Amino acid sequence: MFRRLCTGTRLNQVMGRFSTSANVALRNHEKTTLLVDLDGTLVNTLPCTEIAFEKLCERNNLKIEYDSSALQHLNRFGYGPMIKHMLKCEYVLTTAQEEKYVQEFLDIILNETYVNAQIYPHVSDGLERLANQGNINLVLCTNVPQKIAEKMLKHFDLHRYFTMVVGGDVVPLNKPNPDHARYAIDKAGGDRRHTIVVGDDENDSSVATKAELPIFMVPYGYAVRPVALLYPNLILNDIGELSEAVKLYNSHLGSL
Repeated sequence: MFRRLCTGTRLNQVMGRFSTSANVALRNHEKTTLLVDLDGTLVNTLPCTEIAFEKLCERNNLKIEYDSSALQHLNRFGYGPMIKHMLKCEYVLTTAQEEKYVQEFLDIILNETYVNAQIYPHVSDGLERLANQGNINLVLCTNVPQKIAEKMLKHFDLHRYFTMVVGGDVVPLNKPNPDHARYAIDKAGGDRRHTIVVGDDENDSSVATKAELPIFMVPYGYAVRPVALLYPNLILNDIGELSEAVKLYNSHLGSL
């Protein structure tokens, strides 16, 4: 079952904001929009990222020392910023050179190493239960570029569960900027008053806080700190618990 249903100030504030609208939503059977992260939440993209980076360095004779923990930390900020940071550790490059390497790296993932990503346990059955539950608007909100995110979803046969994908390259400012989440909700026809963020790290927590949205978190992703210290509304063991978590959260709101 769930690790924790937070009862601190943040949960009470969120409950207070959404209690009236939630009662209306429950009576009218309106959909709950779930803004779900990809890497670190549904899929571990670190293996395909690491292999792609090695291929990039090999093909361009780049000598860059790194460890997996550094890539994991940078991975959550998006592939472009990650590659630029890694290159700047060893080389002084023009903007054009940086962009060339970033594009080559993205092409390697899109065409080659996306298959090395690893789906986390219970993701497929958890999303299937959500689909069967009904009244759920499932939206992927990720810093992973659009085409790569869509390809990974199809590779794992997860695309059929999502009404929309909003990648990091289709918005002016991506996570942790809350406008990424706001754009995804509006684009998918959701209601910000009935939306929950689902993620794994500080980016997702920051988005939820700034956009004034509740958040459910998983503990196995890319967070620098234990997710309990990010004060989510609910900590899940895995995505397999998400359907019951949504029911619990809505019933809690409906009882207020």
